[in-house]
Amino acid sequence: MIEVMAAVVVTTVGVFAAASGFLAIYSESTRSSVDTDRALAARSALERSARTPFATLQGGQATVSFGARRYLVTETVAALGSRLKSVRVDVTAPGSSTPVTFESRVVATRPLPVAP
Repeated sequence: MIEVMAAVVVTTVGVFAAASGFLAIYSESTRSSVDTDRALAARSALERSARTPFATLQGGQATVSFGARRYLVTETVAALGSRLKSVRVDVTAPGSSTPVTFESRVVATRPLPVAP
């Protein structure tokens, strides 16, 4: 009878250890997915700002969805000079109050010289 009780205890400990490992893997997988979605949302905003004409570049807010998750994307544009602007993109994940920040610089192009 003692051997059976010891086997049950060992098996129970093994099952709980395996379940804990599966939960840790699932949690890391979900976090990785959220990080990837945030990076994609920021990349999309930064690419959009790179395509926008320099003179009309301005900040704003938008909500971006990836699957069932919705991310708040806030763009802030600051002039650093007559030909240089800083673009800051803050992406806030659902259920999080701390945004992840991405920054880029946008330079105004000079007109090409006219050939004689």
